[in-house]
Amino acid sequence: MTSIIALDIGSTKVACVIAQPHEDLGGYQMLGSSLLTVPRAASSDGADHWPLDVLSLGRVIEQALEATGVSGDWVEAHVALSHPSLRSETVHAAIPLADEPVTVRSSHVERLTQAAMAQALGIDRDVLLIERLECAGNGFDGVRDPQGLSATRLRGAFHIVSIPTTVRRAVIQSVESAGLEVASMTHS
Repeated sequence: MTSIIALDIGSTKVACVIAQPHEDLGGYQMLGSSLLTVPRAASSDGADHWPLDVLSLGRVIEQALEATGVSGDWVEAHVALSHPSLRSETVHAAIPLADEPVTVRSSHVERLTQAAMAQALGIDRDVLLIERLECAGNGFDGVRDPQGLSATRLRGAFHIVSIPTTVRRAVIQSVESAGLEVASMTHS
């Protein structure tokens, strides 16, 4: 049976849980867990480079896996980040659809989502989460899914959680240096 590895990487700790699907319980059985405090070492310029130090973070992840007391050949890890460099914000975006009311399609909603992301993200940030909160158009307001409704213009509010690209890359490289692939990455 395939085990599931969850890593929670924060600014002061790395937590690891290894679980296995349990058919009788309809959920998961925890096989082992660990919590390691991150060694805090600032560089000569006084800056704290955690989690950008790929080798150090990779070693801590390996130690967290060993500290669970569970052995096995794992491939994928689900990673949650809880770090001060995460940014959470609500973004409002709008797009024109047509001169006359048209039926809102999934491509319109996707275009609206892309407009919100373009507005929120800089060149150096990646999205961890984007959630559509509500949409509005001609004759409707506060609708979560506007598909099938008619409008000439579509507006929406989105909750976006982003992270610096360098931090995301460093975390992925660190997880890979510990012998795992990142199956998913989110925030906690």
